[in-house]
Amino acid sequence: MATNRKYGRVDIERGNIGADEPVVIFRYRDKHLPDVLARYIQLCEVESHQEDLRELLTEVKAWQGEHRDMVRTPGSTA
Repeated sequence: MATNRKYGRVDIERGNIGADEPVVIFRYRDKHLPDVLARYIQLCEVESHQEDLRELLTEVKAWQGEHRDMVRTPGSTA
């Protein structure tokens, strides 16, 4: 089970993250997520990974467009 500073233990369905491995979580409601993903796509060198991330970015933007009332700048504590 992975851990996150804000959310604590994170149960990963596929179980492929070590029990003591910290993870970063970005929620779709984070208003900065589209910009973060766009920059991350630029940093990735593997084209297939970039394509997966582009699909994710499209999904995030659509979700945020449909849930404008939930989109916000998050805090760093729970």
